[in-house]
Amino acid sequence: MSERITYTQVEKLTEGKDRTMARLIEQTCEDINRAEERIRTLLAQVASIAERVQRALDEGGRMNSLGEFQRTPAELDLAIAARQSAWETLGRLVGEEAANALAAGAA
Repeated sequence: MSERITYTQVEKLTEGKDRTMARLIEQTCEDINRAEERIRTLLAQVASIAERVQRALDEGGRMNSLGEFQRTPAELDLAIAARQSAWETLGRLVGEEAANALAAGAA
């Protein structure tokens, strides 16, 4: 899966920034990409578990007595919160307008 924020976009965001600020922006963009990939992975896991549970219901099969989803929903919520926090941080670093344009894919 491709990253939401590309290297070219990061270069544009860091252009003219001092080294420390550029590194903070780069790290925040990496955090966003990592969080979004984690969310995608967890959503795929949830979908797979849901399919397995549906099959078990349809076929009268057994399910895990401890619960099928276990802590996956909590991990998904944590990844979503990490993504949101990283976007808010990026907005403070580069400005809300630039961050919003990047989030919308316009940057």
